[in-house]
Amino acid sequence: MNASDFDVVVIGAGPSGSATALALAARGLRVGVAERSAFPRDKVCGCTLDPRAVAALERLGLASTLAALRPVALRHVRIAARSRGATLPLRGTLAVSRTAFDAALASAAASAGAHVATGHAVLGITREGGGFVVARAGAKAWTARAVVTAAGLADASLSQPSVVDAQARIGVAATLDANSAAFARDELRMWVGADGYLGVARLEDDRVRVAAALAPAAVRGDIGAALDRVLADAGSPWRLPRGVTFRATPPLTRTRGAVAEPGLFAVGDACGYVEPFSGEGIGWALLSAELVTPAVVAALAGDARAHRDYDANWRSRVGAHRRAAERLLAWSRHPRWFAAALTAIRIAPPLARVWMPT
Repeated sequence: MNASDFDVVVIGAGPSGSATALALAARGLRVGVAERSAFPRDKVCGCTLDPRAVAALERLGLASTLAALRPVALRHVRIAARSRGATLPLRGTLAVSRTAFDAALASAAASAGAHVATGHAVLGITREGGGFVVARAGAKAWTARAVVTAAGLADASLSQPSVVDAQARIGVAATLDANSAAFARDELRMWVGADGYLGVARLEDDRVRVAAALAPAAVRGDIGAALDRVLADAGSPWRLPRGVTFRATPPLTRTRGAVAEPGLFAVGDACGYVEPFSGEGIGWALLSAELVTPAVVAALAGDARAHRDYDANWRSRVGAHRRAAERLLAWSRHPRWFAAALTAIRIAPPLARVWMPT
């Protein structure tokens, strides 16, 4: 076999890409992973793993890998809007930096037998001879019988591009030093304001992760000032330190007409996205990796319906979670309603089960 010939090429070594590569390599397939960045690298993310994400890692045999990262166990979330707040319990939710988490998953994929190549962006995918040619910047092209794209929000590999929601917000994130805020180690803090929402959690090294979703108009100015406005709207006295450098995403919420076509499958954010107010993003990514694995195996065995089956399964399993997140997202766009809901939850805590995704 030529070193550039694979059964499957996975584009992107984030959680969904590395998990997919690990699962396929464990089934004896020749898997190449093309990642444009060099590790370690950060991503714009809240850095929380919900119970679904933790369970998916356990099913992948990565429980010890996760434990070795020493993630922070988050016990509760404190949410505020318009000077009203509520504290809700969190069970099985962890915080861990994407710098450490993504590198650990990529290493696990390599240990399972996948060939992980970093530092070379994918320039394009073309169909050729019943398979695919994957062109890479500054490196030899790869060939594959199937391709899985885990290239994120702006992925353009599938013939049907994703459609951006007209109200889509922009994601921003930064990591502050350990002394930047006096928040407890086991709590997630969230604030909702007119320009968007903001979350803060401590990471495994005690630094403070700040992640937010903001209206595009707010991002065009000073991001730190926009986040301070969210904090002020929510009634918080805390303000961000000056001079913080934020990274940003393309518009977050978007949909796809199909998440797969013959021989070509999308996973993770490449499938489309809903702003995950309550931290489901990595869980969705890992679930999509689990769902795509048997579909890719079936496609390589000649099943002409494998891509359609994956699309249906993804919409049934991940899509249901996304619809619940969309309901919560709708509330977050109206701070007055959100504040009223927080008051109701304080009076009758079981109402949170109706409001929050489950």
